[in-house]
Amino acid sequence: MAGIPTVKGIIDSSNLGLTLIHEHLCFRAPERFVKQAMDYQVELTKKAVDVGVNTLVDLSPYPDVGKIIQLNEEVPEINLILSTGAYLEHSAPENIRQLNEDGMVEHITRNLTEGYDGFEDTGVKAGR
Repeated sequence: MAGIPTVKGIIDSSNLGLTLIHEHLCFRAPERFVKQAMDYQVELTKKAVDVGVNTLVDLSPYPDVGKIIQLNEEVPEINLILSTGAYLEHSAPENIRQLNEDGMVEHITRNLTEGYDGFEDTGVKAGR
């Protein structure tokens, strides 16, 4: 089935609704603030839904897939589309920095077709 991969599964593009196309779902926080970071992201996402937003496209190149799944469970009214790729070398995880061009193509292709490392069984894939 052709469609748009979201955290909840494939949807038809006609179901995207009002879409914010350049968002960053932020969960990186010192360990003692992880719960507050999630609570704040849930609050902001609920406010987006309240003003009519249906879909957020998260452009974080290294998404925290587990936390994004949790966010979508807490705010199921929103469609969340994830991205893949790389950004600034100094901010990339070590495993990404070590990839050559072929390795990066394989990494991106896997995120698009199979899902993110460690989350393949969830069905969560990068949007395309």
